[in-house]
Amino acid sequence: MRLSVDGTPVFYGPVVEAPHPRDPRRGTVNLVGAAELLDRRVIGNDAYKNVDVGAIARDLVSRFRHPALAFDPAFIPNTGKILSEFTMPWRTLRQALESLGKSIDGDRGVPFGVLPSGVVFFGAQIGAAVPVSYASVKDLQWLRVSGDEVVTQSYMIALTQAAGARASTTAVWPIGYNDGDGGMVFRSGTAPVTLGLPYKPGTYTLLAEDPDWAHVQAEVANLIPDGADVINTPGVNVPAPAVTAGLLNIANALDGDATTAAENDPEGGLYTIQFEQERGVDEDPIIGFRLLYSLDQSGVTSTTGMWNNEVTLYYRYPNAAGPTPDPHDPTQTMLLHHSAQFDFDLEDTKGKFRELIAVRPLPETFLREAMPGPFRLGSLTPVKTYVNVMVDPPADQKLPAGAFKIYAFEPIRLDRQKVDTLARKYLRPPAQQPTEFKLPYLLGITPTVTLTGAPGGDLTGDVAELEFEHSEKGLTTTTVKLEQPGASETARIMRLVARDRARDAQTELRGFLERT
Repeated sequence: MRLSVDGTPVFYGPVVEAPHPRDPRRGTVNLVGAAELLDRRVIGNDAYKNVDVGAIARDLVSRFRHPALAFDPAFIPNTGKILSEFTMPWRTLRQALESLGKSIDGDRGVPFGVLPSGVVFFGAQIGAAVPVSYASVKDLQWLRVSGDEVVTQSYMIALTQAAGARASTTAVWPIGYNDGDGGMVFRSGTAPVTLGLPYKPGTYTLLAEDPDWAHVQAEVANLIPDGADVINTPGVNVPAPAVTAGLLNIANALDGDATTAAENDPEGGLYTIQFEQERGVDEDPIIGFRLLYSLDQSGVTSTTGMWNNEVTLYYRYPNAAGPTPDPHDPTQTMLLHHSAQFDFDLEDTKGKFRELIAVRPLPETFLREAMPGPFRLGSLTPVKTYVNVMVDPPADQKLPAGAFKIYAFEPIRLDRQKVDTLARKYLRPPAQQPTEFKLPYLLGITPTVTLTGAPGGDLTGDVAELEFEHSEKGLTTTTVKLEQPGASETARIMRLVARDRARDAQTELRGFLERT
């Protein structure tokens, strides 16, 4: 059903309840907004890589929207935000659009819904505060300030699990198990090997605060929303490698263009690229790597040794107590280190293109010691990190030209800005001046209203709720609620119950992730 007032469409949505067709008394017809239909459609299991958020939304809406909804690409513009990967198999269309919206920088995220014309929109531009004259206001109410849902400090649990390729070797060494000289030990094999302590990934958490934190001190902790992007955009701001050897056209492996590649020098004997991230620098921490490569060892054999072909992710940080006596020579001291190393075999692809991706958070005990508190914007890296790709043939062999190609190689980093943006969405500073009033006309959708000429001076507030009413006599009313929803005690209790149930579900999920 569509409703227009004075020729302007104001409502479009499905009938959810109607009188019996044989009931002579007729009665009322109940409708809901057409945005409800976004919950009635399930998307597929498509995966998107390195695509603008707006392009993903356009594709999902064009393919999976309800037949009663219309699609116009002009209402779903590109956002400029590129997601390295996005997939939410078999979720509702609303869940997918909500997750996409939350991936955009800015506390408000991206608005989406269905216009009165039936067209789905995503990423609409929001203007400045709409001025409303106090002279046109009816039933002005200064609402009671409610602190039930105040949050001024938000912990965002961003990373809890390892992911991606299987490691051929996992080695976790606490202080005292090695000499801490920083040398990486390269190992290759076909079966996974675990050395040192068992590996349990640490939990990376970022903290965001509201300016009112010191006055209220109300905290909340949440898991990253399903499908949210929290890693750096592939191919963007790839750091310069610290070490290279045996490769030609290194820049082709770092430019984000998968159609060009660095190639092995036929005169070389060791082919490698290594990135390094120092401890104590203001950078997004490395948590893994991404490699696109091809390797062809056809016809290359050796009688003198083994090939060492692998990617290594290596963490290390020094003993907080400083140098300690050398166990082999008490007259000398040495600085011991914690270290964790993950090796991933590079298989012979017979010259075919292959992608290798892995995420390995710091071991839980290491992260707890090296980073006792949560990350923040501006937090310094807790450990030194190396990411190395290497093809090391036996001494009597060299690869023919072009047998080893690297199309892309880069560290995967936890993007603190993205996580901070998500964390801030859960901040709910206390409402300072919650207000409710009525207007004798339909107010356009707006995030902020300024009530000019109000007693005590102009009042600007965020719109928490808009309620529209149009009677058969042609009377039109908009109820505006600023800073917090209406003062109904029933509505307040329902909000608190819903919040507590969501919090319980988060707690159960966090417990499951921590146990497994």
